[in-house]
Amino acid sequence: MKLTNIVFKNKISYINGLPMRKRLKVVLLSIIALSMLIYPIMLNARAGGGHSFGGGGSPSFSGGFSGGKGISGGGDIIGLVIFLLRYPQIGLPIIIGGVIFFYFMGRGANNYRINSTIRKATYLSAQQESSIKMQNLERLKTRDPQFSEEIFLDRARNAFITIQKAWSDQNLLPIRTFVSNGLYTRFAIQIDIQKAEGYRNKIENINILSASIASITSDNLYDRIDVAFSATMDDSDVELKSGKVLKVNESTFTEYWTFLRRINTKTRQREGLIEGKCPNCGGKLNIVESGRCEYCNAFVFSGEYDWILTEITQEEEYSSPYFQNNVWGLEEMLKKDPTFNLAAIEDKASYFFFKMYKANYFGDTRYLKEVSHPKFYHSLSGAFNPSNDWYQSLKDAAIGAVETKRIQVDCEDGYDKVDVMIRWSAEYCERNRRTKEVRNVTDKSIRTQTYTLVRKSNVTTKVAYNFKILPCPICGAPISSNVEDKCDYCGNIINDGSRDWVLYSVDIYRPYAYNTQFTGITKNIDTNKIIIAAMISAMLSDKMIDEREKEMIYTAAQNRGISKSAVDQMIESAKRGELIAIPTNTEEAREIISSMARISLVDGKLSNNEYKLLLNVGEKYNYKKADINGIINNQRRLLFNEAKEFIKNTKFK
Repeated sequence: MKLTNIVFKNKISYINGLPMRKRLKVVLLSIIALSMLIYPIMLNARAGGGHSFGGGGSPSFSGGFSGGKGISGGGDIIGLVIFLLRYPQIGLPIIIGGVIFFYFMGRGANNYRINSTIRKATYLSAQQESSIKMQNLERLKTRDPQFSEEIFLDRARNAFITIQKAWSDQNLLPIRTFVSNGLYTRFAIQIDIQKAEGYRNKIENINILSASIASITSDNLYDRIDVAFSATMDDSDVELKSGKVLKVNESTFTEYWTFLRRINTKTRQREGLIEGKCPNCGGKLNIVESGRCEYCNAFVFSGEYDWILTEITQEEEYSSPYFQNNVWGLEEMLKKDPTFNLAAIEDKASYFFFKMYKANYFGDTRYLKEVSHPKFYHSLSGAFNPSNDWYQSLKDAAIGAVETKRIQVDCEDGYDKVDVMIRWSAEYCERNRRTKEVRNVTDKSIRTQTYTLVRKSNVTTKVAYNFKILPCPICGAPISSNVEDKCDYCGNIINDGSRDWVLYSVDIYRPYAYNTQFTGITKNIDTNKIIIAAMISAMLSDKMIDEREKEMIYTAAQNRGISKSAVDQMIESAKRGELIAIPTNTEEAREIISSMARISLVDGKLSNNEYKLLLNVGEKYNYKKADINGIINNQRRLLFNEAKEFIKNTKFK
């Protein structure tokens, strides 16, 4: 019996690896062969009885199976059934075996069909990126016949070199004309901190190994081109006073630079913002707060005339913009405010983050006063006590991802609200206010937070200022103060949401709060990192994570393009309860586990390691094995339906 079971299981395993038609053929032949084998044995066992099942009365193999009444004839199937029923000690095991064979064959064939469909959709999604890029490039050229990939990439290379030199020289004036406010503020604050610490990041011998267009997309306002740069350079931290080399940094890297320009803007046959010239009239641009050319009065920093750089993303953080999740509430917002734009709101969120970093670094909340709603600003009043020499601070903060998650319009308190996820990394430390000494520096960790931005519901977007600070709405003067909540000229309050978006709150990120349906068909590094973060937080819900669990997480992360060092940084953050919010009930936990399952099913099946990881996470939230299996099967069905729809709508197969 045990040997039979082993053979049977091996046979099933073999059959499940075959296509459906071959499986059916194997099963039918197996049943027939088994019947043929047992039938003559039975005849020989009962030859003295004189009741031959064959036509010739002979107990021989040929007589029983080759005559007019043999199994090759149509009626002999009925004869075989009668035989199996007449001798149940033989027929019953054969019938049961056949039923089991057919059950596993059908189950295996169905799994094969589901898995292969999901794998095909995953493959097509990757192939489709190249096709979409070419289609979007043709659309761009249709709107702008003068657009040239070669010329655009040459200008992008020029921007790359110009920014590296400006950064190294700690002089940002040459780049002010073609970078967004969020990106410019990021550079400016980081340079302020470098100067405070007495060093600069010296860059020499820049060598661009490659520059290529990674993606081309368009939204309601802007064309977007992401350029992939691979480069090497001599990169070192140098003491400002002596020129002494303090540290040599990584010198080979890949980054993605995002350029935006208003839809329907035409390429002009002259130098533009990157070259320091007005793209409208060709005059030399001087840096003025108004953002206008002093010769033709064109508002040139709006993206209406030329490309502007809005984001720089490290390779390990980059996700294709082609298959990003829909933002809850965006459609409703666009009906109310057609010039609202996600890229612009995320640039503002990045700006707010670095203002927060500056306040944290210098231990002074006044740096947040201009951009924070009064309610939020007052909540921070006790964050840094000026009378204390030592205070909690951050070191080497950097943004990994910024993504809008939810938009709410016409809220009861009279505001529109936008929730933006920001994933960032930094080292924690204690800093001395007087001596600038630093102590108790931790390992770098990764945090994910929700920045909530608000604006009064009766205010709409001033599209020309999407990537520049809005002036005072009363007197029109530029906002030049970094530490006040009112206009320097007329005293008008500027941080109550009546002028532009302001920061209302900062909280730990709760991915399950946004009811986001993650997809396993298209790959997204942001989604993958959230899922890995959720796994880590779940593992640490009991304050413990053993080496076996850690190795499982390392493997799951590696399969999703996430480095071991990034996982270690997430673990450090999770130990302090700052990575992402831990689910507070079983329904929230189910959302996280379902998302984990979806991401793990990217190739249609689950590896043993991923399955064990899901079981471990489920156990933390009192989910039994049967519950996890049910979640996995449900997500597989959902993915299968998505995959079928994706394949049906894909133009090339």
